[in-house]
Amino acid sequence: MGRAPSYDKEVLLKKLTDCFWEYGHSAPVSFLVEQAGVNAASLYAAFGSKKGMIHATIKDYAREACTEVTELLGKNSPGREQIRYFLQTLLDTGLADPKSRGCFLVNSILEAHFDDPEIRAILNTCMDDLRAIFQKHLALAKDLRPGITAAEAALFLQVQVWGIKMMVKMGLPAESGQTLIEQTLCRLFADKPEIQEKAAPNRQCGGRQHA
Repeated sequence: MGRAPSYDKEVLLKKLTDCFWEYGHSAPVSFLVEQAGVNAASLYAAFGSKKGMIHATIKDYAREACTEVTELLGKNSPGREQIRYFLQTLLDTGLADPKSRGCFLVNSILEAHFDDPEIRAILNTCMDDLRAIFQKHLALAKDLRPGITAAEAALFLQVQVWGIKMMVKMGLPAESGQTLIEQTLCRLFADKPEIQEKAAPNRQCGGRQHA
């Protein structure tokens, strides 16, 4: 029988994710070895290659992201307030990150070598899985704006989520983040009757311009 590895692959995976998240896919193996606290042979034994390390970290992060999104959306009944809570949590978490790392998936998409069909397939699957979660919950919402399907709403929400994450990484002020959240909700959900009655024509959804 071969010797059992002297490392915990899951622990290595988390350490590699942190490295790639903060320093990008171009982080050299020597640096990964130093940060992971194991030798290069152990990293290659666990993941096969540096490309294998990148693929494994993206898959693991995406799996955790799907779990987290599902849990956050499950805290409220489907609809405007559910999505408000989700987006607010996303914004607050991003603003609280002292390193302003943004989203590892978004970072990986921007950095990915799209001549690599495997990483493209991994990222596309991650995007599809997250959008499917959004669609499942939006399909149950009673207050979607008329004429918008759950699939269309899910795609729009996904684009807004990635945009907010990227802008937070670039230093988005909290006030601007709040504006983005309100604009997103306004586009997705029907106005409350009492708001519609009181609102002047130039104050309806989409009529306000922000600098």
